[in-house]
Amino acid sequence: MQAAAGLPTAENVYKRRLSLTFQPDELTASEQNAQLIHFFLSSLPTSMRLSVVISVAPSSAKEPFKTLKDSSTRLQSLKTILHSYTPHIELVYQPSMTIDTAGIHVTGIPVSGAPHVQ
Repeated sequence: MQAAAGLPTAENVYKRRLSLTFQPDELTASEQNAQLIHFFLSSLPTSMRLSVVISVAPSSAKEPFKTLKDSSTRLQSLKTILHSYTPHIELVYQPSMTIDTAGIHVTGIPVSGAPHVQ
């Protein structure tokens, strides 16, 4: 680890972001979404310890509590898919995102002793 301008930095840290769009009536991630997530995570070197943040937007439902329930259901379905890749998952409800979307932010940190990709 190195410090630059007071902020810690690390070499060989990978960051990726994937955006998904849900149909208004779609409450869980589809098989196509699961495959896309798999290919997305497969692009990282295998010697990485992954940390994931899943951000989800409000749904297009008209009632506020239904919107929260829909968003929570979507978060949990994405978490279920991602849990097989890492237990380090943070869930975030993000009202400022575009309606019916989700973002998956992945940070990969090299595992000690594993070869690094340059």
